[in-house]
Amino acid sequence: MTLDSESFRSLRLQSLLITAVCLCCGQNLPPAANSEVHLALSCPVSPCRFRSGEVIPLDLVFSAEVPGYVVYGSYRDRFEFSMKLDTFTVSPSQGASDPVGNGRAVLAGRYNLNAAPLRERVPVKVRLELNQWVQFDRPGSYTVTISSLRASRVSEIWGTINWDPEHPERLTGGPIQVEIVDADLDWQRREFARILGALPATLASNTDTERAAVRALAYLGTDDALEEIRRRLKGNLDPIDLDWRFAQLVLLQRDSRRAPQ
Repeated sequence: MTLDSESFRSLRLQSLLITAVCLCCGQNLPPAANSEVHLALSCPVSPCRFRSGEVIPLDLVFSAEVPGYVVYGSYRDRFEFSMKLDTFTVSPSQGASDPVGNGRAVLAGRYNLNAAPLRERVPVKVRLELNQWVQFDRPGSYTVTISSLRASRVSEIWGTINWDPEHPERLTGGPIQVEIVDADLDWQRREFARILGALPATLASNTDTERAAVRALAYLGTDDALEEIRRRLKGNLDPIDLDWRFAQLVLLQRDSRRAPQ
């Protein structure tokens, strides 16, 4: 078939338009997934079932096909680092909420970018407590996924291997299923007593056990737990300890929910 000049010009114009559209749209396409470094989300207990208010540990498992990557695992609490390193998505969303609402906290006192190298096919595990990002408001089975910025290519500063805050890899992990069941009163009383025995005497936690107890008190969320937070924070509007700050934000969020609209 022979094309006349008019048909040829028409086809050429269409081709140019299609090319222009593809180039334009391509600028808005998400970056291709990195096939060299991976993230898996796992639950360290089986079955992955927890009571309402119970601590929910989850493991972020990073691995790489080749050397040259690091994982930033120094900060594992939501408010220890000003950047949003980890973002969780929960489905169905109707049964879950942010435990602190619009509350914010900032990095206090320390800043460390040292990171663990990702050796070829040797996983690095970072354990987080899902409760810091998600509060489950009703029992049920939930699908949880994560988007994390904790992996990056190797960056060296003064001969030290560091995580690169300017060029992190955005990795996704999951989904996994988390089941939430109602907490019975006996367990709540035992858990509250256990937490009371481990809490620090002041608003400055000195050990990992004390810090974990403060967080667990906030997660528990019973009337006794919230009243204990209120009693200890009385007269201290801005505690320096980030775990007590988290507990304070949880208390404020719970009180705002209870307030008449």
